[in-house]
Amino acid sequence: MRKALLLMSSLLAFAPTTVVLAEQTNEEKLTELKQQIESLQAEYDKLAGETGTPQEGAGDNKDWGKRSNPVPLGKSVEISESVYSGDKKFTAKYMLGATAVIRGDEAQKIVKEHNEFNNEAPEGFEWIVIDMKLEYLEGDDDEPFHTPSYFKVFDSKGKEVKTVEYASLKDDAEFQYVEIFPGTTHEGKLALVVPKDDDCLLVYDTFDQKIFFSVKEATP
Repeated sequence: MRKALLLMSSLLAFAPTTVVLAEQTNEEKLTELKQQIESLQAEYDKLAGETGTPQEGAGDNKDWGKRSNPVPLGKSVEISESVYSGDKKFTAKYMLGATAVIRGDEAQKIVKEHNEFNNEAPEGFEWIVIDMKLEYLEGDDDEPFHTPSYFKVFDSKGKEVKTVEYASLKDDAEFQYVEIFPGTTHEGKLALVVPKDDDCLLVYDTFDQKIFFSVKEATP
């Protein structure tokens, strides 16, 4: 009986040590796995930044382009568009963004500098000059792609703003309808009439989808 009690006492004495060791081992494994995950995440973030791949938690840019979440000024979004050229069809993939915006009197001055016959904005409206940038990533190497030309404006209430004036820009400043091939980057300007002091949105309509762009500086 005494031997049995001594044996039980010995087991109880060692039991806590065994449990602690097991817990320490699991903790070490968890720490190691956490370090591996952090390392993989850092590598992913690096590669995603180099390729323009959308990243979760980075401004939710995987959803940019919706009216409720327009592409921020100074940012670009990847677009895939079906293109028809005669009997040929191909897919054009490109990055598109608005890089800078000028409104009001300064925009009016720019429009006049490009062509003295451009009119002033009607009462209640103002000119807006938007710098656009397109990086043509993938497409047909033999058929040119035309830079986007079908843009609309929606006011802050969600109503399409009908075009009341058109501006003629110098050829080397035009963004719209320029022929390019994959690997090319094109930058140019859009000049549009919009409601004065309104937080309107620029919209590119591919006919397959509508991409909304913010034309105001982000709030700090």
